[in-house]
Amino acid sequence: MQFILKRLLTIVVTLWIIITLTFIIMHLIPGDPFPSDAKSLPEEIVQNMRAKYNLDNSLPVQYILYLKNLTHFDLGPSIQSKSRDVNALIADEFGSSALLGIQSLILGIVVGIALGIIAALNHNRTLDYFSMFIAILEISVPSFILAPLLIKDFSVKWELLPVASWGTWKHSILPTIALSLSPIAINTRFVCTSMLEEVSLWKIN
Repeated sequence: MQFILKRLLTIVVTLWIIITLTFIIMHLIPGDPFPSDAKSLPEEIVQNMRAKYNLDNSLPVQYILYLKNLTHFDLGPSIQSKSRDVNALIADEFGSSALLGIQSLILGIVVGIALGIIAALNHNRTLDYFSMFIAILEISVPSFILAPLLIKDFSVKWELLPVASWGTWKHSILPTIALSLSPIAINTRFVCTSMLEEVSLWKIN
């Protein structure tokens, strides 16, 4: 029970630090959150817009309101969309994001376990070095770098998969592959290390 409470406390503190850093960074970035055409509006309208987004308050008050809204899962109105709030915009894309997350997780587990087993069964052999090379390569290349390369080859050059948009299962293949790299690498090394440790213990006993 204490372990669970400590983990929950760690999660809460980590989220608070991330939220606080995000708040600070967003206020350090130069510029105006409103579009450029807002500068031509009357000062009264601009002040009303700032009041709508709580920007007329001091930074400590804005920070407290920010935390209060987050605890109620209220992300406030959207600056880009006049008729919808941020929660509604996130809800629209939540289904496709969840699908990509689940698919990449499954692919990462299946391929990672397979590569880990291959590496462990062929320890210090060619297949072991090859599997570990693939794992190191996957964890070294960020998904945001691999994704454009996949689009360039599979979508633009070879025209095998759609470039963008969303609608069919084909649209999820490339982003799923890009997002699954890190789970594959982590699972490969974990499975390989665990199997080798078990084999070593079995030999000792």
